[in-house]
Amino acid sequence: MTLCSINRKMRTKLFFILISYFLVPHLAFTQNIDSLKLILKSTAHDTTLVKTYIELTNTCEPDEIPSYANTALQLCELNLKKTQPGQSLHTFYLRHQAAALNNLGFLAAEKGNPQKALDYHLKGLKIREEIKDKIGTAESLANLAEIYKDLGDIPKALNCHHKSLKFFEDIHDKNGIAAVLNQIGQIYSTQGEKARALDCYLRSLKIAEETKDKKAIAHSLNSIGVIYNDTDELPKALEYYFKSLKIKEEIKDKKGMAFTLNNIGVAYKKMQDFPKALNYYQQSLQIREELRDKPGIATSLHHIASIMLLQGRLDLALTAAKRSLQLAKELGYPFEIQDASYLLSQIYVKTGNYKDAYKMHELYKEMSDSIINEANRKAIIQKSTQYAYEKKAAQDSIKAIEEKKVSQARLATSEAQLKQEKTWKFALFGGLTLLIIFAAFMYSRYKVTKKQKQIIEIKEQEALRQNEIITAQKRLVEEKQHEITSSINYAKRIQRSFLSAEKYISRHLNEYFILYNPRDIVSGDFYWVMQNERGLYVCAADCTGHGIPGAFMSLIGMGILNEISHSKAHIERTDEFLNELRRIIILALNPEGSEEEGKDGMDMVLCRYDFQKMELEYSAANNSLYIARKGELIECKPDKIPVGKYHGEEKPFTYNRIGIEKGDCIYTFSDGFADQFGGPNSKKFMSKRLKELLISISHLPMEEQKEKLNSSFNEWKGDLEQVDDVTVIGVKV
Repeated sequence: MTLCSINRKMRTKLFFILISYFLVPHLAFTQNIDSLKLILKSTAHDTTLVKTYIELTNTCEPDEIPSYANTALQLCELNLKKTQPGQSLHTFYLRHQAAALNNLGFLAAEKGNPQKALDYHLKGLKIREEIKDKIGTAESLANLAEIYKDLGDIPKALNCHHKSLKFFEDIHDKNGIAAVLNQIGQIYSTQGEKARALDCYLRSLKIAEETKDKKAIAHSLNSIGVIYNDTDELPKALEYYFKSLKIKEEIKDKKGMAFTLNNIGVAYKKMQDFPKALNYYQQSLQIREELRDKPGIATSLHHIASIMLLQGRLDLALTAAKRSLQLAKELGYPFEIQDASYLLSQIYVKTGNYKDAYKMHELYKEMSDSIINEANRKAIIQKSTQYAYEKKAAQDSIKAIEEKKVSQARLATSEAQLKQEKTWKFALFGGLTLLIIFAAFMYSRYKVTKKQKQIIEIKEQEALRQNEIITAQKRLVEEKQHEITSSINYAKRIQRSFLSAEKYISRHLNEYFILYNPRDIVSGDFYWVMQNERGLYVCAADCTGHGIPGAFMSLIGMGILNEISHSKAHIERTDEFLNELRRIIILALNPEGSEEEGKDGMDMVLCRYDFQKMELEYSAANNSLYIARKGELIECKPDKIPVGKYHGEEKPFTYNRIGIEKGDCIYTFSDGFADQFGGPNSKKFMSKRLKELLISISHLPMEEQKEKLNSSFNEWKGDLEQVDDVTVIGVKV
């Protein structure tokens, strides 16, 4: 289903300004329907009766509109015969006649009869232009634009909307301008011109904010969210949806709330956050149930069923989808029937009910054919409009030429007829000869083809059977791939939650950057920052492997570092941290002491900063630490042993303490940057080139350093794949 569809059969959203706002300035019809009906019984004056009937068409149920509107038309036509053009009463009845035609056109469009709606609105427009009713003319043009859009004639729709917009601008009606801009935006959006649609919605929003029309503001915000959703800018889409929802809650616009809640659910579904999507779909359904909004209920149930299917909750998915289909059939909406039947066929396949799955697929195909025919009808209208224009232009251009050639054509006609008769004779005899030869050839081919057909049918049956097997296997692979990807994405969120938070780091470091660029969804690199009474610890680590195995090791490393920091107060030196971390990793991964197991571990640099004493303590396992000072780069060599099990004598890590100066830039990193292949000869970046890069950027602000490193890495990598996880931490003293 499309993002914002609630009712596609009645999707002609007519402008439909309240008639009493501009047609009945001398009578404020604020009474309810019962009060209006009481007026009908208590008055005999035709002007009051006409006003009341028109107001009833604005407030009654849709099925009652024809009765009131036709009665108003009869009264207007009767009185127009009694009055003269130019008289105030004559203009009064023309104005109300146009209003009745407008309301009948609105109803015809709602009932799915656009051609009838077009006739009503064209008659109403003619009257309003005749009496120079600018507001009414603008309304009729806007309504006609929506009818042309429904018929597929986009040029005419845009032409009417732009004429309507001009009228509203002439009379300085900001509400009308905002409404028409929204309608134009909808057309551009459906035509795929998202940038132009967004421009219209933003202009409409600005006007609504100037007039402080909260309902219009909320509507524009929702429309902007739809554009960002369609262009897959989902965080922006959610930002505008939530702004729209907040205003709708303030003004208690329940139908609008349900609409926007549904859109929020769609955005979260695209982000594959299925629990949130389901939550917002259910909120939307609850409101629509309260409002007894059957089209909305059908839409919400379809979305809920789709989420249940993705989550494997097949019983609940089946119940929701069945009810959605039932409502769609009751309403007679082909798009909703198509969507619900397709979803049910998927659910039945999952449950092994292939008989019902086939029935639903047949219903889906039936609805698809119906919709395609409707789309073809609109395409034909568009093509015929274009053809009519081209035909007229061609006729105008050749008219003069044809007049000059008339006499010549008459002279040539007789000669052409004689030649044609001769040609026909030769063609007749030649055609008969060819027909006989062809018939003999076809008979011989028939025998051969009959045998070939039998062979082909056997092969087609076998191919069909093989295709069914391949399709089933493909579906299974796609499902498994989706499950695996969802699991890895969830693992990514878990890993990200273990990394030190940006807000926490910013409280303890003023100038720094962290370039963290995993090769896969999850990473074997990690960074860790911890402030306690013993000082500020900063760690950059590179675990064995990358992807899922590396991510497991990173979680183990971060967990052990947190445990050491919080539970072992006697450990404060960086070498003691690394020794204890190595001991626990070996114990955890090699409980039996096997020489063949437990070789996993990590390379890292762990620093402890004392900015008051201007000292830096560090211990390094396989990775160096660099200090950029006054245009030079100082390399602090590591211990050539990992934090984990390795061949050879187990040595303690070295404890290093050095002085630091104001303006020093201290860099720690994994080996992913230097090991990346790229450049003109597809070679490694190498440590030497990395050192030169660090010196060249060390004078820049830290955020610019991060951007330079990232852009240099991407330019070097080019179209090649990233070979390893990349982490670089820079701290400026």
